[in-house]
Amino acid sequence: MEENQLLITKPGGLTVTEAIIKNIPLIIPFFIPGHEEENKNFVVEEEIGVYADSINAVVKEIKKFYKNRRRVEYMSLNMKDIAEGFSVDKIAELVEKIS
Repeated sequence: MEENQLLITKPGGLTVTEAIIKNIPLIIPFFIPGHEEENKNFVVEEEIGVYADSINAVVKEIKKFYKNRRRVEYMSLNMKDIAEGFSVDKIAELVEKIS
C-alpha cells in the first residue's frame, strides 16, 4: 500500500485505518449499509476521501485528484491529524488520566 497515492475501495474498518496510517486518500465507490456506511460518512466528513456513486464519478474523482495535488496534500494532512489523535502516546496519556 505504501506505493499508492490514491485508494479506491469499499470503506471497511481495517482498510480505512490503514489508509489513514499511510496517508492515502480514499475514493469510495460503494459500501455495505451499516458500519461501512458510517465509515464512508466519516471519510467524507473528515475530508480524507470522497464518495463516488458510479463508475463515471470514480473516473471524475481520479482526474480531480491528479489535476489538483493540493487536494491530495490537504487530505493527507487531515489523515495525519486523525492518526496523531489515536497514537499510542495519546492512548497512554488517556489511560494515565483515567487511572
